[in-house]
Amino acid sequence: MHTHGQHDNNNEQQSLGEFFEEKITKAPWWMISIVFHVIVAVIATLIVYHQAPPQPEFEYTVEIQLEKYKQTKPEPKKPFLTKPKYSRVYENIEKEHSVREAQIADNQQTQDAEDFHMAKGQQAATHNPFHKVPNDSFVGTGQAAGGTFGTRFGGKNDLVQQGGGDSATENAVEAGLKWLKRHQSTNGSWDTDGYRSKCNSDPSYVGCCNGDGHAQYDVAMTSLALLCFLGAGHTSTVGNYQQQVKKGVHYLIQSQDSEGCIGDRQLPRHMYNHAIATMALSETYALSNHNPRYKIATQKAIQFLLKAQTPGGGWRYTFRRGDDDTSVMGWCIMALRAARLAGIEIPESTFDGARDFLSQVTSPEYRVGYRQKSGNIEFENSVMTTKPLFQLPNQFRQTLTKNVVSSDLQNIFRRNGHTISSYATLQQKHFTGIASALGSSVAKSQNTSWVLNDTHNNKQYIIDGEQLAVSYVTDIFAKSEAMTAVAMTARVFMKSQRNEPHFEGGAQWLLQNLPTWEQNSQGHNQVNYYYWYYGTLAMFQMGKDYWPQWNDRLKKVLVDRQQQSGCENGSWPPVGKRCGAGGRIYATTLSILSLEIYYRYAKIFQ
Repeated sequence: MHTHGQHDNNNEQQSLGEFFEEKITKAPWWMISIVFHVIVAVIATLIVYHQAPPQPEFEYTVEIQLEKYKQTKPEPKKPFLTKPKYSRVYENIEKEHSVREAQIADNQQTQDAEDFHMAKGQQAATHNPFHKVPNDSFVGTGQAAGGTFGTRFGGKNDLVQQGGGDSATENAVEAGLKWLKRHQSTNGSWDTDGYRSKCNSDPSYVGCCNGDGHAQYDVAMTSLALLCFLGAGHTSTVGNYQQQVKKGVHYLIQSQDSEGCIGDRQLPRHMYNHAIATMALSETYALSNHNPRYKIATQKAIQFLLKAQTPGGGWRYTFRRGDDDTSVMGWCIMALRAARLAGIEIPESTFDGARDFLSQVTSPEYRVGYRQKSGNIEFENSVMTTKPLFQLPNQFRQTLTKNVVSSDLQNIFRRNGHTISSYATLQQKHFTGIASALGSSVAKSQNTSWVLNDTHNNKQYIIDGEQLAVSYVTDIFAKSEAMTAVAMTARVFMKSQRNEPHFEGGAQWLLQNLPTWEQNSQGHNQVNYYYWYYGTLAMFQMGKDYWPQWNDRLKKVLVDRQQQSGCENGSWPPVGKRCGAGGRIYATTLSILSLEIYYRYAKIFQ
């Protein structure tokens, strides 16, 4: 029975095969061709679906107004129940171009899955990483660089050695990038005041970081983090951090409104967010071989930035406020420079206006201030940070006016946990309360208060002249030449000539204020990541007469002070001027960008 059944099956299969063979033999050639191509198409489709990587999921967060958390810890951020009204536009863009992007990647990748002309190497770079050639003459290419960004993708070891870097600086960069990777939020952002929720996400790094900033700068911090990855040659298609870059860029695009502004326009200093985000988008677009997914968002961001320029030629905290600021202008110029390199047309009149503004805030000694106010240049000053303690009863007002540290005053301090020595002095002074931003500050209040200086205990207190509120002085940050460095950098990237007196004059001021972790002669804190970042950009371009002195100090300060243990491993402590605004992310990203200087931009002044 078993043999007979098997014989019947063979006859049936043979008859079926003969049947198909006869039909195929008699079928016309065009029908055979159609069937063959349909089969190939089905197989190809199955392969594509099998290989397509899963798309990351994103959350949507609510940005909190600064006024709501000046005195208290902000409430945890909650995801939107619905997406922002403008997200649909960019969802459609991604769907429309998703197949096109895959085709570009398939046709332009090397065997190492790197973009065409972007493969890494250890010799000097010779290939331009763009298919659309940027205007290299705008910022120069350098002797060994193929395009301004080409130095990030080839010959890095040579460039690090030539520029004065070493394995320690490169190890610091890599450790910093790993810290950023560990602390990226699910929605792609780097959460300025909530990044610590990602602590302990990797069991290899125990403990928890400290150093929150203000939630209003989430867009700016995300952008600075992206610039760190891009600066080391990691893009959405190249390098070890492709997913981090993709998710970060997605967050920025989702944060853009219909007019092109990236971030909440209701925030009091939204131009910082927008300018730094535009810079990150422009570099992403350029380094992705002009990926169409990023084109529209980048162009809209640039248009908003151009419209935001004031009649005075600069930019300020908010859209077309008219109160120009050197710090904000610096980020805007860097964003416009990146956009021009990406092939986006920037009117020369925009840079002419910025040059005019810089002329107004530059002194005859080539120092540069924040802004011009009432015909005078307003320079950077020292900044005092305080911690609220308690409030004095009104009966002490008369005692304070005598500038005497009475026994009653000592007793009430003691009852509140602070011992005042008999050597303490009391002096009435005029104070300006400021709100610190990412490079500058804005005055919020002015009053006359008392300074209680206890040199014996090395402590200072401020007693508010109106409310009699007592605050402890936690730190006094020294003034710096940050604005001089910003102006030098902006002038470099606006095609100024090396022989212009602004450069030699400015560099001399920077040489007198080299990076240091020590206090100055007045006991003021000189840690200033922002100044070091712009000073590094400027002095690198100045070359051999200035760069070695700056670089030797910079390397020692940053490499020695990078955190080496626990969850903080790879980051930098937020103990510098303006770190209250951006926190640990701010300190870390600016440090990484400074240490990437050897290959991040090509030399312009040869």
